[in-house]
Amino acid sequence: MINNTFFICETNQITSEIEKAKGIILNRNMNDIWSALLIEVKGSNLIIKSTDRNIFFESTIPIVSKTDFKVLINASNFYDAVKAFSLYKEIKIIFDGNNNKLEIMGESKDEKEEYEDHLKEPTFSYEEIENYNYDMINEDYTFEIEIKQKTFKKVINRIAFSAHFDESKNVLNGVYFTKDEDSKLLLVSTNGHRMSICKAEVIVEEDVNFIVPVKIFNFLKHLMSGEGMVKIKSSDKKFYVEFDNYKIACSLINGNYPDYKSIVPKEQKNRSLVSLVILKDRLARVNLYVDKSKKLVLAFSELQLKLLGEDLITGRKGEFFIKNPNYLYDGLDEIMAINISYFIEAISVFETSKIEIQFNSGNVLKLSEPENFNFMHLIMPMSLG
Repeated sequence: MINNTFFICETNQITSEIEKAKGIILNRNMNDIWSALLIEVKGSNLIIKSTDRNIFFESTIPIVSKTDFKVLINASNFYDAVKAFSLYKEIKIIFDGNNNKLEIMGESKDEKEEYEDHLKEPTFSYEEIENYNYDMINEDYTFEIEIKQKTFKKVINRIAFSAHFDESKNVLNGVYFTKDEDSKLLLVSTNGHRMSICKAEVIVEEDVNFIVPVKIFNFLKHLMSGEGMVKIKSSDKKFYVEFDNYKIACSLINGNYPDYKSIVPKEQKNRSLVSLVILKDRLARVNLYVDKSKKLVLAFSELQLKLLGEDLITGRKGEFFIKNPNYLYDGLDEIMAINISYFIEAISVFETSKIEIQFNSGNVLKLSEPENFNFMHLIMPMSLG
């Protein structure tokens, strides 16, 4: 059995990567292997793996090491131990395989100086490592594309917030991958009351029809630097992404996604252009008056857009207005109610000076950028009563 093997790494880098890996884990039972990280030393690389058994995370960082080995260690304990050495630029981590221990020490540049700080943390057995192992690479991936990180991150920001965050909602808890009539990659998400549809400028040759849990996208958008490319793959069971020093996979959601095309209005008679900056300002103000119902009343007319928030219990009421030149409207006078939280979240992902709002009387509200057909957001109306 290997004894007293070690590696040396930058303290800040390994602390950051352990924190990211730890964020995947749901189980906090110290004695359960699914609360652990798998640490693999391979040549001059340290590979950190974690999973909640639906999402699989892998990060690779450079180290100095002479011996390859594996260690399974409780994620929270390892993170706390490494973070305790934050004042050291580098740390030395020794694995005592005979006693199933990791010893962490501040790495001194001066060979004559004794190490003063060190910690010991227990590790799991070799048998438990074998029970933990997972493989993301040896999967029969039938779909594969590459896309710019910047583009994919923008798509995620516009899609992820619209899905249902209750995992019991099955397909509504996911993002649907498909392609449009021009074979461009299309992503759709909905919680049953709102929907985002976003097109990526990537041509897809294969048939695309799978649902990815939204949880992975909320994780990805915090990891992506925005530079370089993202490799995306899928099989009939898994979704896989690879970028920078990360490899991440998850199990797909089984089921049939709702017919999103039937929800998109073919033609809408009422159309307005509104300054996005002014709209955000008015929504922030009127939100102070909206009660727990989250109901925002919008009154469209040729001269102005009125935003009304009211608390029926306390009697508090706020009315705010947007007028020309920050508001243009073509249509009949209309009054409708929508969920203000949905509205605020939706407009936050637009990158435009003016936002286009279209609707028919009593029908779904469509938000988009003028002359841009790559992204739209739909919000179902609420009862005015």
